[in-house]
Amino acid sequence: MRSSRLAFRALVAVSSAALALTVMPTIAHGLPGSSTSSDIGTLNKAVTSSWSHVDARAPEGGAEILVFGDSHTGGINGRVSTDERGCMHSDQSWPRKLRDSLGMVDGQFIDASCWGAILARGPGTTLADQVRYVESLGGLGPATSDIFIQLGYNEAWSRANLPMLPTAANCIIAPGLGCTDGAVQRGFITDPNVITPDEYAARIEQVVTYLRYYAPNSRIHLVGYTETVPENQDTVCIRIGRTNVQRPGTQNLAAIFHNLRSAQRGAADKLGLNFIDLTAITAGHDSCSADPWLTGIFDGSDNQGIGLWHPTPHGNWVAADAIRRAMGR
Repeated sequence: MRSSRLAFRALVAVSSAALALTVMPTIAHGLPGSSTSSDIGTLNKAVTSSWSHVDARAPEGGAEILVFGDSHTGGINGRVSTDERGCMHSDQSWPRKLRDSLGMVDGQFIDASCWGAILARGPGTTLADQVRYVESLGGLGPATSDIFIQLGYNEAWSRANLPMLPTAANCIIAPGLGCTDGAVQRGFITDPNVITPDEYAARIEQVVTYLRYYAPNSRIHLVGYTETVPENQDTVCIRIGRTNVQRPGTQNLAAIFHNLRSAQRGAADKLGLNFIDLTAITAGHDSCSADPWLTGIFDGSDNQGIGLWHPTPHGNWVAADAIRRAMGR
């Protein structure tokens, strides 16, 4: 009886976290010039209060480092501030740690990431939108040496209105109903078979061509994600407090994470980009491991109990160090 009550409470916690994840990235979906950007930007700045900042323009010739990404890039831990778009960034994010390790300041280093961002399809700030934002700051130019892209997690792969968040929620809460092959066919969850190198490459190829033209001396890197599901595992696990909760029947969700990694690697090969495989670099440190570098729910990983499966501050330090080494610095 007691174990049943604990299981029920675990599911309630998971459901709450899934709802939080559904709402949080949506806050930052507005863009300059869109019908919702003003209201959303105002809301985000109100939430972060005095932590908003004025965006710094790049020096003549462009910023040296550019970063495009989502909440795994912008970070969810520590103190969070908003830029002029209303996009949120943490002082514990890997771009901030990378910038500081390189001794750079805003303008030299531009983090254009935005919570809930996408490659090209679904609700969210697109890669092209982030590039336009960088251009508004004079960030693209011959002085740009490295460009990092960490996107795909929130993408609507198989249906335009089906990003990762409802897929994860359906699989985690009711895997026996919401994560089956039948759920894929009915459009309740993403079809993992659609996440391929060719599909990933097709969604970024035009932007990559554009970046190469306007930042001709740059090297473009695709950045993977911190390990969520170990390579030899076909179901997901969630840490709730100090308890690991295995979710049998979540093979399709696990396949999505595995296929996204393969798609990024294959797209990098296809387009001649460098791939930084954070999944391999952080292997053995998923949220249910003995030494997690990925957040759980209310697990004391400095994420205020929300933001499931995002890098911890230490996970961000590991990412920043790996990325700096990939630059040869």
